[in-house]
Amino acid sequence: MSQKISALRRQLPIYGAGLFSNSNVTISSIIVPLWALHLGVSPGIIGVLLGIRHLPGLLFAIHGGVLLDRLGARPVMIAFAGFAVVVPLLFPIMPWVWPMMILQMVWGFSTTMTWMGAQTCVSQMMRGSTRHAARLSVSVRLGMLFGPPIAGWSWDTWGAWGGFGAISLWAVGLMISCLLTPKLGFDEQQPVRRFRIGDLVPRGTDYLSSLRMMTIPAIAICVYLSAIRIASYGVQESFYIVYLKEIGLSGENIGLLAGTGHSLLGAIGALMLGLAPQIVSIRRQLYLFWSL
Repeated sequence: MSQKISALRRQLPIYGAGLFSNSNVTISSIIVPLWALHLGVSPGIIGVLLGIRHLPGLLFAIHGGVLLDRLGARPVMIAFAGFAVVVPLLFPIMPWVWPMMILQMVWGFSTTMTWMGAQTCVSQMMRGSTRHAARLSVSVRLGMLFGPPIAGWSWDTWGAWGGFGAISLWAVGLMISCLLTPKLGFDEQQPVRRFRIGDLVPRGTDYLSSLRMMTIPAIAICVYLSAIRIASYGVQESFYIVYLKEIGLSGENIGLLAGTGHSLLGAIGALMLGLAPQIVSIRRQLYLFWSL
């Protein structure tokens, strides 16, 4: 029993990081469009604002993964969680399009890195267990279920500072989870080292070695399907919030609709991951649910 409790204590901060990291993106997809509409920004520019936050992740995701391996997941997650706490509070201070674009990129990359860190911890501590990966996915869906309505209600109650303040407080939960995350993975001899300034510079060799993995069919298929899923989600979130606001819904109701749309069935599906491979192959699952 004591071993199970100890294992659970090591796992819960990782699930907490999942809960507060990826859901932060969903919350920002509600508050940022509401803020932009309040400022009179056109729907086309709002689409750019929401899409541009993925640009650093596209350019530096490989380098971010290298940092997680080289420096350890925990310190990298803590650093980017700090950005996730501060950046939302800068939006009301700088209500112009170009600063908002820069903030979106910093914010988006911060949440991407903390989410990648949570996935890395599952891989290292739980040896890539499907069961634990499913639990991490469930925690993300729970964050998407409860976070957006809270942020929407805060927007209705206190305006922009309430909405962005709620996101910042949500990121405080991310910071606490990262601080409580175990320092090393399951291998206590895992080689990590201190941060150096040179670590910030991407290396071509890291990109080449990662891109070579795309020659493996299984990896290429997963990357392709993931790109399609994320792209379709990005298109929806760009205009869905604008439409809901134009038909007169409150911020709280917008948050409720946006959150439940990505959480309830997703959580149920994630819980089935541990059992599904026994019924149908993982490759067939990818094709089946992608087609849906």
